Order: sequence, then structure tokens, then C-alpha cells
Amino acid sequence: MRSANVLLLSVVVLASTTVSQRSALPVASPNSNRSAAGVLRNGVLTVALDAKVTTWHPNGDSLPGMTIEAFAEGSKQPSVPGPLIRVPRGTEIRASIHNSLKSDTLTMHFPATVHGAAAMEPGDSVMIPPGETRELRVRATTPGNYFYRGTTGPPFSVEAGMRGLLVGALVVDSASAVTPAHDRIFVMTMAPDSIAADPGGTPGFLTFAINGRSWPHTERIAATVGDTAHWRIINASNDVHPLHLHGFYFRVDASSGTGPGAPGRMVVTERMPPFSTMSMTWVPERAGNWLFHCHFQLHLVPDSAPPMHHEDNHALTGMAGLVVGINVAPRRGAVASPDPARGRRQLRLVAIQDAGFPDSAPSMRFVLEEPGGSDAAARGSARFQSDDHTHTRRAGFDHGGQPAARTHRGPLARHRAGELLRRCCRVQRVRQSARTHDRARGLVRGALHAAQVRDVHVPLARQ
Repeated sequence: MRSANVLLLSVVVLASTTVSQRSALPVASPNSNRSAAGVLRNGVLTVALDAKVTTWHPNGDSLPGMTIEAFAEGSKQPSVPGPLIRVPRGTEIRASIHNSLKSDTLTMHFPATVHGAAAMEPGDSVMIPPGETRELRVRATTPGNYFYRGTTGPPFSVEAGMRGLLVGALVVDSASAVTPAHDRIFVMTMAPDSIAADPGGTPGFLTFAINGRSWPHTERIAATVGDTAHWRIINASNDVHPLHLHGFYFRVDASSGTGPGAPGRMVVTERMPPFSTMSMTWVPERAGNWLFHCHFQLHLVPDSAPPMHHEDNHALTGMAGLVVGINVAPRRGAVASPDPARGRRQLRLVAIQDAGFPDSAPSMRFVLEEPGGSDAAARGSARFQSDDHTHTRRAGFDHGGQPAARTHRGPLARHRAGELLRRCCRVQRVRQSARTHDRARGLVRGALHAAQVRDVHVPLARQ
């Protein structure tokens, strides 16, 4: 009994010490990337960066944070991602970097492409011993989207491309460019929850964030019908992210890495390779609430998935990570007037599980059927998930804007279950722990169970 009490006391003391140490660290705030760091004068940007161990709250300030390395601008509060460096073309960047890490030598990296070199060329870098300061000078001659980063010796730091979250956006504008009114910069990051405590150990659960927050704590973007939005997306992680915009097409203005196609193409999903960037333009055509998110299901799994209940808001509780909400308001003075001349269409949404895949890696998809269409060809070789429940709802609009009556068939036909399962169509190359995969499978099982007994509502906005 005495041994048990001593063990319990030791655990309590250790937990208290960990919380106390974490509370003594500076807090890394989310960085919306709206304000550039440093002082720009006579074609020279002078900026001071400090690499620190911080407490970061990706899931909101009210929840416990995680210990992670992050950059601060001089003596200011550190942030995730690091301070934005944004300069016009031809600017010389003079970065003074201080290493506040206790025992690790920091290597600071600027990409070679910022001054016109090939992507495979080594960039500009400088090594900074603990407690010391070094200067790195780079002339930014090539407009585009980039990021700077800091690495140390442990293997995961090298593999991840940075130590902790020592990374920040670097944007070079054309010399005469005028920043558009709706120009935004979004930096996607990936951070393990245990690497700071043991840099040479197992990474643990991976936390995905956009501009320093994980859904549902990411920024809500406000827009108005007819706005022209210019977004710069920086994938500062060593994983692939297929980014998908609900409701609208977007134009890919520029991209780095090995993304498919030429600039100017109109898409709803764009695959972003590791450490790549993209500029995109889109116009919200309809009012409503929309999402911009990664389409890999495992990048949307919360750290702890609550059981599904009919009354819950699963959009807030059932996913996390790389998701941004967009609130599109009607144009001022606009009045919505439905066209009674348009007829209703009868559509059926069928959830399909393809044959030939193991249960551990199922292939699942939806088929939208309409009388007179070639349903059999669309289904292909499939195993249907069906039961005795068929539900019909009149709500929303179809792809052409017409009111539609929908029949939803099968236990997979629940919208939120479908959203989870749709992202699980293939096992992706994700460096996650075994418990993350178990959590994903638990979410899928819960979605299947919920779909068997619930009515559904599936918005048919064009995607």
C-alpha cells in the first residue's frame, strides 16, 4: 500500500512539475500573416528572429498546450508560424538570428529559389551555437511564395525539415505590385506532440494546423458574394495535402513542387506536395458557409474523438486539423428570388464499397444517380452498403442550382459519416502513430453505426 502511495505521489509531482515548467515558457500565439516583420528602408529589410522553446495552444487557449520550438521577432511574443517576412523584389534581407535553445546548435535556412537558383540547389544557411547570434543576408530577386526554417541535429528535425515549428512564411512581391484587398497567406504545419521532450524519440500524435490553429479554432474567413480572393498557401510540412474548396472552383495562379498541370487551370482540389507553395484566386458566387480543407482523412482526425450523437455538431467535434471555415455574406442589396420555372429533380446518393480491397484499407465512394443515367457504369465493380432505410428530403440545390428531392440509401449515406469515409478511400502515406490509425478506424465505425439509424441531409453544392 505504501509503495502504491509513493508511486501515486511521484506521478502527481511529475505532472505538477511538467505543468509548472510549461507555464513558465513563453506562449506562442497564432500568426494570421497579416503584418510583416522587420524594418524596410532603402531596399534593405532588417529583421531579428529568436528561436525559443514555447508553449503552443493549437486547440485554443483554454486547453493544455504543447511544448514546441518557435520563432519570435526579437523580444516580441513568439508565434506559430514564425514572423512573416514580406518584401518587394530586389530587397536585401538581413536577418539577425538568436538561438535561445539551451543545448542545440541551430541551422537557419533560406531557400535558394528566392534568388533565382534551382529548387534542388542548396539554400543560404548559417549555424548558430546555443545562446549566440548570427546574421544571414539574402537578396530576394524572384517573386513568389517561400518559407524560412531552422533545423537541429536530431533525426526527426532533419526528416521534418525543421526543429519543432521553427518555420515562417517568406513572400517576395513584384517591385511594383499592389497588395490586393483580399490577399491572405496560410501556412500549413505539422508538429508531433512529444518530440520536444525527447527529440530523438518517437514523434507521437501529429498535430496539423493552419496559421497556428487546428480546426475548429482556425480563423473564420469573411467574404462577400462577388469578392475576388487571392490566397497564398504554403505547405511547410513533409506531407502531401490535397486542398479542396467547397462550393466553388478556384484558379491556380502559381505552384511549386510537382503539382499537376499548368498555372491558370480551374480546379476544386489541388494536390500540394511536401514543402510546396501555391497562389490561388477564387470568387464566391453564392452566400453560405463553406470549407477549405485537406482531403486526407487522417489529417482531420482529432486527438480524442468523442462518440457520435445525433444532436452533436459533428463539424466542430468530429474533425480537426487542416480546415478553414468561410462565411460568405450576400452582396449588399441583393435579394434572393427562387425561380419557380425550374423543376425539381429526383436524385439518389448511393454509398459504395469497392470490391477487392481488404477491410483494413477499404475503398469507399459515393455515386449520385438520376433516372435515365448510366447508373451501372458509374457503380462499376462494387459491394453495396444497403439496408431497409430509405430517406427522402427536399432541401438544398443540385449542381445546377435547381431544387432537388434526394433519396439517400444505405448506412453510409449520412452526410457527416460520408465526409469521413470519403476521405478514407485510400490508405495515404502518413507518418502517424498506431493509435492515430486506431482513432481513425473508431471514427469510421462510429459513422457506420450512426448512419444505419439516422435521417440525413446532404447538400449538393458543386464540389
